[in-house]
Amino acid sequence: MKIAGALCIALALAVAGLWVSHGATLATIEEEPIEVKSVDDFGDETVTTEWKKPDHFPVTGFHIGLDRAAPPIGGLFLLGLGLIVFSVIRGKKKTAEG
Repeated sequence: MKIAGALCIALALAVAGLWVSHGATLATIEEEPIEVKSVDDFGDETVTTEWKKPDHFPVTGFHIGLDRAAPPIGGLFLLGLGLIVFSVIRGKKKTAEG
């Protein structure tokens, strides 16, 4: 049980490390604003904003934000902590009985 708990905590830290390596943003970046300059019929330069999917992220194709990283981090950490505490309590009961 202690090994499983330690593994869950290690996985939670790995997900947290991935989040930090992706920039530690609060929200997952799904689209980015890109300013497009164009010249209209009267010769005036206009700037419009278009939203496009980012294509410059290496390996994963996206940068994970805290909105998607927090649930697995919290769940794995609490599960790991619970398994370790349960294992320690169970071990103390066994030593007290016999």
